[in-house]
Amino acid sequence: MSFESYLLPADRIAELLDQAGLLGTALLVQEPDEETKRTVASFLARKPESLQA
Repeated sequence: MSFESYLLPADRIAELLDQAGLLGTALLVQEPDEETKRTVASFLARKPESLQA
């Protein structure tokens, strides 16, 4: 298994999901604190029913 990680702002990722035609259904943003140095965001997106085969 391979894994890649990219440091992009959450709003940029949301924009890319929208450009790809995906519908964002949830966004969780965790701001940095003493333990984490960066903002962490998790996205949940789905393909619209009109695009599903």
